[in-house]
Amino acid sequence: MPDVAITLNRTDIGAAIEDALSAVALEPHSFIAAMAKRFPIDLAITVGHPAMIGTGPLDGHAVETGLVIACTDPVAADVIGARVLGFKPQAVRHLWEASRLGIGEADEEKMRFPRLALRDAIEAFTLVAYGERLTFEHA
Repeated sequence: MPDVAITLNRTDIGAAIEDALSAVALEPHSFIAAMAKRFPIDLAITVGHPAMIGTGPLDGHAVETGLVIACTDPVAADVIGARVLGFKPQAVRHLWEASRLGIGEADEEKMRFPRLALRDAIEAFTLVAYGERLTFEHA
């Protein structure tokens, strides 16, 4: 299971997650989804300045993308962030669980992209991250 940390896995609850995981029987992804349900997020803003690819944050590679994801649905924002990185929401357990709990939308077909189409965002990201335009249509 890939480890994707975007909006739902916020740094302000990171310490609480570590402490609580030792006290409860939830694994990290279930706990992140449960915390997102308990503490609703009104506005998710993810700025790829820089974005981390690889095995971040310790061994990852920082990439300046120029991309910003802003949404009033934190699950949708994270799903799009995951898609830009090449993952579908089913591959990121806390996104799948958050969607199942009704916290937000995971179906990109139901999302609107007013400024930049998802395919264009993926191509822009992969160009700066990997040196070529990819679409992840096979993913």
